[in-house]
Amino acid sequence: MSSVNQTEGAVDYVSAKEIVGWIISPDRDDALETVFVETDRMQRLEFKAIIFRRDIADLFGRTGKFGFAIPLATLSYDAEIRVADRSGKTLQDGVIRMAAPSGPQPRRGGGCRVFLHIQKTAGTALSVAIQKQLSLSETCLFYQGHFAGLNWEQANSLPEYQCLAFRQLIGHSFFGLDGFLRQPTRYFTFVREPIARVRSHYWHYRTNGVHALTIDGRSVPLHEIVNEGLCDEFENLQTRMIAGVGTNMVPLGSMSDYVLELALSNIDRSFDFVGMTENIDVHARIMFEKMGLEPVAIGRENVTDGRRVDLSDQDYRRIDWEKVREVNRYDLELYRRVAARYQDTESGARSAPGHTGFEKGE
Repeated sequence: MSSVNQTEGAVDYVSAKEIVGWIISPDRDDALETVFVETDRMQRLEFKAIIFRRDIADLFGRTGKFGFAIPLATLSYDAEIRVADRSGKTLQDGVIRMAAPSGPQPRRGGGCRVFLHIQKTAGTALSVAIQKQLSLSETCLFYQGHFAGLNWEQANSLPEYQCLAFRQLIGHSFFGLDGFLRQPTRYFTFVREPIARVRSHYWHYRTNGVHALTIDGRSVPLHEIVNEGLCDEFENLQTRMIAGVGTNMVPLGSMSDYVLELALSNIDRSFDFVGMTENIDVHARIMFEKMGLEPVAIGRENVTDGRRVDLSDQDYRRIDWEKVREVNRYDLELYRRVAARYQDTESGARSAPGHTGFEKGE
């Protein structure tokens, strides 16, 4: 296993849009490491390493986000750029000779898209397809508590010019995720029939060897959590995420019509598209077009292994699906309203060709 006793790092390559590399230090895993960029026009900027690099994590036996991508559009230079660590030491291959001076800088901060990744709605496959069409410096992953994405503290530590370079934010979070971006933001998401989503989430846990979760200090079987809605993953998650209302604001079991209406209002005001997982092939193409991306095919990512689903399993058979429907009644109503908008479109109730019912003002 490799180890690091001092800050190490390197520039891997320079593309037409960005400088890409990695940096790691002996004392910073949770905190984001910083690289400093100096140009021959006396510009000095700092950027946070926010990209999970499996190769670097494996090489040093560490977890953390050690990759960086510096957008060239933020830099002003004639012929040379230098990338260094916080002590001023130049990274390996960190002196970069540029072929041509930087020209007039494009307007930055013109807007960013947020893909609100609701769990078990094919969001991983959609996220992968989105990321493949963007440069690394244009994308920010936000997954609270997950090694591959930022948490709130890390996100709020980013320099403004790094945030203004983002064109796409992706993450498991609630509406309002754009709070640190400092630029106009529009939202996109997919929803799924709620009982199918709950069932998929349950089997996601079970097929990964999880039979219980810790709730208020005690180990609770999954069937009990599902029946009673004892965590937000199994209690109107889609409504909560789109409304921007976590359990710190509305405790479990305290959902109301107000939260549902808030979710629907957010869709009308701030979402450019809400797709349905059941129609993913068609709806993904529409979403990509609205994002200004190529309508690429969607792969299969993070899919539960059906061979390991046992419908005769004792824990699974203890789930009371009528009770689950009652617990998730706000998600069911949200889904019904979303589906109704598509039905209105298909029946000709809305006149604009290709109209989905989710444009601003609808």
